[in-house]
Amino acid sequence: MNKEKISSLAERLLQAKAAEDAATKDRRTIEAELVQEVGVEKANGSKTTAFDAFKVTITTAQNVKLDWDKFDEMAGEIPAEFHPVKKKREVDEKGVNWLRENKPDIYAKLPLTITDRTPTAKVERV
Repeated sequence: MNKEKISSLAERLLQAKAAEDAATKDRRTIEAELVQEVGVEKANGSKTTAFDAFKVTITTAQNVKLDWDKFDEMAGEIPAEFHPVKKKREVDEKGVNWLRENKPDIYAKLPLTITDRTPTAKVERV
């Protein structure tokens, strides 16, 4: 383990992160100015404006949240085929890890595909 190299890499990572944050802030400012110049026509959708050597598309969207407790109370008033909800199936990774450690016979039966994620590094000044 080369401490000097680790210190150098840690410093470079902090500088790169600061540059990335500054670039993101600058991009968002420019996007906001473009939106103001081009304008927005509707809450959900896109508007494309072409001129000179550019084509600028402004895309808008809305976040939609549902009060699940209130929905559960009134869901019976709406036919099930008109419920605007999805059932999302996702793997419980903690459950998979628990089965691997505690019930290997059950774990072995699961049709899992497991791939490694890219390792990440976090650096903080101390």
